[in-house]
Amino acid sequence: MKVQGPISDFGNIFNYFLIKRKSLEHEKEIRAIVDLGIENPKAKSNSQHFDNGINVIIDMHELIENIFVSPSSPQWYFELVKSLVKRYNFDFNVVQSELLKLPIDI
Repeated sequence: MKVQGPISDFGNIFNYFLIKRKSLEHEKEIRAIVDLGIENPKAKSNSQHFDNGINVIIDMHELIENIFVSPSSPQWYFELVKSLVKRYNFDFNVVQSELLKLPIDI
């Protein structure tokens, strides 16, 4: 989605959920909006409540290549993320982000 102009110019409320900062476009993030087909949420025929969200079945291996941990996170947090990935039998590559690293060696 190519965005032009300030956010206030958008006429569609979904645009607020789809905006991403240019500096983060390398993340190739996927955002999903699920259309439940509810035209009038106040109508009795559409009285389903989703207080706890809805389940959407996905294949995590299709969506995730790497998990980047904040460069300002302590080492114990990085190790915790790695252990959780292992505990739940995922094989995602867990990487400590180098975002705060200088772009060249000085």
